[in-house]
Amino acid sequence: MAAIYDEEQRKPTYEFMQGIIGKSYAFETASRYGISNTIVQEAKSVYGDNSEKLSLLIERGSQLERELKQKHKKVDDKLEELRLKELGIKEQKERLYKELDEQKAALKRSYEVAISEAKIAARAGDTKAIHRAMSKANKKLPPKEKEPKRDTLFSVGDKVKYHSQKGTIVSMRGKEEATIEVDGMRVRAKTRHLKHTQIVKVKPQTQIKVNVEKKAGLKCDLHGMRADEACEVLDKFLSDALLNGWDEVIIYHGIGTGKLSYAVKNFLKAHPRVKKFEDAPQHLGGFGAKIVTL
Repeated sequence: MAAIYDEEQRKPTYEFMQGIIGKSYAFETASRYGISNTIVQEAKSVYGDNSEKLSLLIERGSQLERELKQKHKKVDDKLEELRLKELGIKEQKERLYKELDEQKAALKRSYEVAISEAKIAARAGDTKAIHRAMSKANKKLPPKEKEPKRDTLFSVGDKVKYHSQKGTIVSMRGKEEATIEVDGMRVRAKTRHLKHTQIVKVKPQTQIKVNVEKKAGLKCDLHGMRADEACEVLDKFLSDALLNGWDEVIIYHGIGTGKLSYAVKNFLKAHPRVKKFEDAPQHLGGFGAKIVTL
C-alpha cells in the first residue's frame, strides 16, 4: 500500500493506493517542517544514490498508477454516459412501437366498423355501382353462350341454375317452389328464379347479368314470427345470401320474451355455413339483432 503525496502542494493527501510500493517522501516532509537543509542533504548522502533511484522509480510507478486510475475513471464515466443514452434510445424506441401498435389497432377498428356499416347499409336495390362495373367488364369478356327461351315447367332431377350457382332439383312443392341441391347444400327457391341448364345453346353476343334480388339483401327481419316460421324464413334467407356471395348479414329478431332470440341462436349455431355470430352494435339493434358472418 502506498500513501499518495501531492507533489505541487508538497504535502501528503492522506489517501492510499492498494497493490503498489510507495515512496517515503521523508526528505520532502523534513524540509516542509523546517529541518535544516544541511541536515537534509547529509541524510540524502547517507541514504545513497541507489536508494534514491529506487525511490524515483517508485515515485514514477505511483504517478503512472494514478494516471491509469484517472483514465479508468474517465472510461467508466463515458461508458455510463453511453449506457444511459442507449437506455433512453431503447425506451424511446419501445414508446414509438407502442404508439405505432395503438395507431394500427385504431385504424383496424375504424376499418372494420366502416366495412361492417357499409355491408349492413347496402341493400339489393343499391347495386348501381355493381352494374356499372359489370358493364365495363362486359366489353373485355369473350362472347358468352346465350340460352334460348327456357321451359317454365320443372321436375325432380332437372339440372337448373339458381342465380350464379348450378344444382339439381331434389323435390318440388307444387309448381311454384323447388328444393335444389347446390354443392351439397339444399336451397328452397321459387321456380320463376330457376333456369334449365341442359338445353342446346347458340352463341350470339350476350350481356353479363347480376342477379341480386331485394329479398336477398343483407338484412332479415323476423319480428312477430313464431319460432318455427322464423327458422324457415331464416334458412331461406341464409341460402340466398350465400348464393349471392354475401359474407356478412344482419338478423333482426327483437327482444320480447326471448323465445325467438333463443330459437335464432340455436339455428345459427347448428347451421354448417355460419362461421360466427354476435349481438349487433347498439345503433344497429343491440341485443335485438345478430351480425352473422358466413
